[in-house]
Amino acid sequence: MRVLVIGGTGFIGYHIVRALQAQGDDVAVLCRDTAGVGELFGDGVEALAGDVGQLQAADYAGLLRGVDGVVFAAGADERSEVRGDADTFFHEANVSPCAALFAAAAEAGVRRAVLLNSIFAWLDREEPALALAKRHPYIRSRVEQDRVSHAAVSNSDTVLVTLHVPWVFGAAPHRESQWSALVNYVRAGTPLMCIRGGASMLSVQALAQAVVGALRYPQHSVSLPVGDENLTYVQLMQRLCPIVGRKDCRVLPVSDGVFRDITALGHFVGVLFGKQVGIELNGMAELLFREIFIDSAATKAQLHVQGGDLDDALRDMVAIIPENALLGSWRKSLNWFSRE
Repeated sequence: MRVLVIGGTGFIGYHIVRALQAQGDDVAVLCRDTAGVGELFGDGVEALAGDVGQLQAADYAGLLRGVDGVVFAAGADERSEVRGDADTFFHEANVSPCAALFAAAAEAGVRRAVLLNSIFAWLDREEPALALAKRHPYIRSRVEQDRVSHAAVSNSDTVLVTLHVPWVFGAAPHRESQWSALVNYVRAGTPLMCIRGGASMLSVQALAQAVVGALRYPQHSVSLPVGDENLTYVQLMQRLCPIVGRKDCRVLPVSDGVFRDITALGHFVGVLFGKQVGIELNGMAELLFREIFIDSAATKAQLHVQGGDLDDALRDMVAIIPENALLGSWRKSLNWFSRE
């Protein structure tokens, strides 16, 4: 199978490319920095120059010639620094590129397609009373991204699988971890504190397996939540403690009221300085307090995903996050007092 990966030099995209190569697939990566493809993959992956923010459906004709499958693993997430109007920013990053890409894929006769989307879009569908898409520009863009992508292939033979992705852990070459603040907080000697709530989580390798399976097994277009383990935020911190070398794994609760006050203050400051965000801070507390858990068994079976490697991914992640020497010494001192 020849597969074109959009965003193949990113954290998740890197592992998708490697997983496809392991299956014997011929892989091409579309990106702005073609030199970066060679640094990551050597000569085994074809680098195609292009900016998905600029390409229209007609521009993809040559790029999709001879392609059997296409994966969209690019776009902007909720952590992105918003430039200008939030709705316009996320629409241009997440919605417009997919409308053009999947319309072109259907026209070119591409048989298989995968879209990496957000678990928040799945939650919006499962619990419409939360009105997540109405309140949050980022979630709105992900819901619309899923809709326009499936509409683009609806009258074709292209099978499109949307994967609603939750929290992903692991490491990739030349990529900083988005979880550095969390890891360094657990590493520090200060008492651990955490809000209630939780989420479905998985390793980046398991997610790459899901993409490989989505390109092969489903017979009809579908949108699926993908995950491996359901953990509360407290449980996640406790899983990280032995990995970072912390003996005291106790986690104190943060009251709902205190956290609401913090996010409300952040919202006020953002409005004061004209800063726009993908997840409105006024509604963030209620979103994070939820246990966004999924029953992943059916999706894992359908896509032939094994999973069970979350601890390995956490170790890989911790290994690439530099530790502050002073905090490390402080933690070791506290570990001495916490020894059994």
